[in-house]
Amino acid sequence: MKWIVLLVLCAAGGYAYWSYTESHPHLAACARFAELCGADKRERCETALDALVQSSGKEAIASSVQCLKKAENCAQGTGCVAGAAGKAGLKAAGDFFKGLGDSLAK
Repeated sequence: MKWIVLLVLCAAGGYAYWSYTESHPHLAACARFAELCGADKRERCETALDALVQSSGKEAIASSVQCLKKAENCAQGTGCVAGAAGKAGLKAAGDFFKGLGDSLAK
């Protein structure tokens, strides 16, 4: 009976960890960034990618998260984070000009 309880607790813990990392993939990507560039960079990465998720959505940083998983050194990892920021900036600029065009057309 104790083994069943232990097995259920382990399964629940594993599921909780999996669901958290699936809903916050940028945190796992920043852990990889910290491995490549140093632990002191992790908080800045999390802050930057969290802000991008808030402003542009998870899909905006999905390719950068995959890029960070494949990165082999700090320079590549930095490029991945910069790419996420650039993509979000382009989306914001596109939304700005769409709004501007809509207001000028009326």
